Amino acid sequence: MSAVFPVTSPTENRSSNDLMLADKLQQLPAQYHWALAEGPLLQAISRNEPMVRGARGRLLGGVVKVSQHLGLAWPLLSLVGLVELLRLLLRQRIAMRKGGSHHDHYPARFFVGFGAGKEEELFVRYCETQADRVGRLDQVNVGSFSVWHGVDIVSGLRSLVRALAVAKMALAALPPECAPWRADFFTYVGMRAGYFAYMRAWFEILKTKTGARVDEIAFLTGYIPAFAAVEVGLPTCYLQHGMIRHSTLLPAFMRVEALTASDAAFIRRRLPKARVTTHARSRQALVPSQMAREILVASIYYPDPEYISRIKPFVCWANDMKVPIRVRPHPCEDGTFWPGYERAGQVAIDENDDDFFHAIARLQPRLVVSWFSTAMDDALRCGVIPISVCADDDPHVADMVYPLFQRCLRWPQDADSIARLLDDDEYYASVSSRLREGLSEVGAAELWCEGPPTTGVC
Repeated sequence: MSAVFPVTSPTENRSSNDLMLADKLQQLPAQYHWALAEGPLLQAISRNEPMVRGARGRLLGGVVKVSQHLGLAWPLLSLVGLVELLRLLLRQRIAMRKGGSHHDHYPARFFVGFGAGKEEELFVRYCETQADRVGRLDQVNVGSFSVWHGVDIVSGLRSLVRALAVAKMALAALPPECAPWRADFFTYVGMRAGYFAYMRAWFEILKTKTGARVDEIAFLTGYIPAFAAVEVGLPTCYLQHGMIRHSTLLPAFMRVEALTASDAAFIRRRLPKARVTTHARSRQALVPSQMAREILVASIYYPDPEYISRIKPFVCWANDMKVPIRVRPHPCEDGTFWPGYERAGQVAIDENDDDFFHAIARLQPRLVVSWFSTAMDDALRCGVIPISVCADDDPHVADMVYPLFQRCLRWPQDADSIARLLDDDEYYASVSSRLREGLSEVGAAELWCEGPPTTGVC
């Protein structure tokens, strides 16, 4: 049987028109970006599909459409933004009463997280590279900001007025092809203006209180707080923690640590003035002959049960092949999907390692299976072949900068090849070598290292 190597799938043969909108918006003035940076909406526009929102977004979107016909869109957005700002100021006040206190001595650096799966690891690593202490903030918890200082009502209102004025200019600058989705952009501004105003005011106060003593603010995501910090002129960096998308509008970060060569090239094109490097994530590759005949599933957090259920046929196939399956749950999962499989004896849930590389080194699995995940790239760097259960037309893969389908095998398309990989070491080495072509930090000579597999560098 000849080797089956993945080829570029239809989802990755994106035309330049698909990517043109996000590129156009990125070229607009940086102060506009926060008002336009809604990835799902840009994806919907690229596919010429209606935007799908949650209950709150649908309600606001309906009101926005009515207000546009009446010429009251901006008064409505001002009211919605004001209500959100007041809500955040109230949460800030409650947090400060419960124990938040002002700090006179600010650290030179801040780390802004949001509860990501690898956040603790990234925070520790970031602190290890700094000589001074690092302040920690959580962008979903206003209380973490109010520990350092609060935003007064005057500063918040001034910031909101400015934010709405900038948003008005941003929406006026939208290219003509966005006209059918104009109400969706209005809705996004309404949902985010109050939050942006609060964050901008907070960072402006930080800059005033510290002068030039803030060396850097590190973000795990290019979300509203990052846009706010950039706008007030603070030095910022982006520590990429997950797959980046073509539809992403990036804040004008000064420094970026990208996950892969593909992501780094994309970010350099989008942010030509930024200093872009890649994480030092090389790991010693496992030797096929020493791998366990076992499969590790790197689960993901996704609220659609039908989407997660795409892995069911693979689990049944592996059970028929008598191959044990261990599941590494995502930290944000609600714990409802996998326990049933474990009770049925189809999988074993394994939560023994906080770090994915440690899990690979301990378990030494033959394959890593997921949908789309940074764990798949991590596995490949360890010499473990990743398998994706995503469909050919999966919109997440289509929007992904990382060439996922060129770096993994596919289920069920490559079922025969996957079966052969379970027992044929020579075939395993050839497929792994092909999949690893193009990885930035490792080369072909590093594939099979001598000695026992560990997480150290060869």
